[in-house]
Amino acid sequence: MDKNLACPRCLTDIPEDRLYQKPIICPRCGHSDQRMTRQAQKKLTQHLMTFYFVFTLLLGASALHFLHENQPLQSDSRLQRIEQLAHSQKNRGQDSLAMENYSKYFSSGGQSLEAALHYAELMGRNGQIEGAIIYYEALLKSGSEAIQIPATRPYVRLLIKNGDLLKAQSLIQEIRQQGSSAHLFMQAEWEQIQRSLPVMARR
Repeated sequence: MDKNLACPRCLTDIPEDRLYQKPIICPRCGHSDQRMTRQAQKKLTQHLMTFYFVFTLLLGASALHFLHENQPLQSDSRLQRIEQLAHSQKNRGQDSLAMENYSKYFSSGGQSLEAALHYAELMGRNGQIEGAIIYYEALLKSGSEAIQIPATRPYVRLLIKNGDLLKAQSLIQEIRQQGSSAHLFMQAEWEQIQRSLPVMARR
């Protein structure tokens, strides 16, 4: 203990384990008096108060840590509600409201690939071509096989509509090269591109 209690007679420090004894007896000279006992009790009380203060701080820090760790769960729940609302609005044809909520969802940290696909489709059909392209490109670069074809189809159609035929052709080729079962992937769009490219080249 800091500043150990000393025997008033021989000035020997009283060992910490003896401070809990009543009466307190000096291990060197055997002296004992009430004043030394009262001082020891005061010192013990101070240490108990210090311990309580430190314990309270640790408890408060633990509570803050718990709240911080559980905050993402609350945020995830809120984000899920926003995504569900946007999806419902998209299905009802409320494009503006759906786009507003999808924007809110992603600006708040949302990461759903399905939501990104819906948002890209909405932007594409509402004239926000650059925004749609950004999301389609992000989806294709995500590495998710499950989202690749669902994202490629509307992206190719958007590129054709926007006159970017070479990019659209390249995307179709990428899918077709993945296996024989995909050799006719987006055949109608492929034929449209093949008809249009020579015309564009002559312009």
